[in-house]
Amino acid sequence: MAKVTGIGVAACDARRITLQSMLLNAAEVEPGYYGKGVLIMLDDYDEKYDVGYRNAGLSGSEMLALLEVVKTMILADMGYLPHD
Repeated sequence: MAKVTGIGVAACDARRITLQSMLLNAAEVEPGYYGKGVLIMLDDYDEKYDVGYRNAGLSGSEMLALLEVVKTMILADMGYLPHD
């Protein structure tokens, strides 16, 4: 039987991918590749803007460095910085 792909993944539209689906996909696609990580969460329901995070294996300084690297990667993906 073929694997079912969510509509957000098929459409390459992250706004249509659920948090649970994203986590399950990451666990399937890259099991054991990454040993540490940060999950950033947002609740913008009902005109509020609550932010939370979870950390796996990183110190505070490592989290901040990782966020800066990812920020640069996202800006490049958006076309604001050149890709390497």
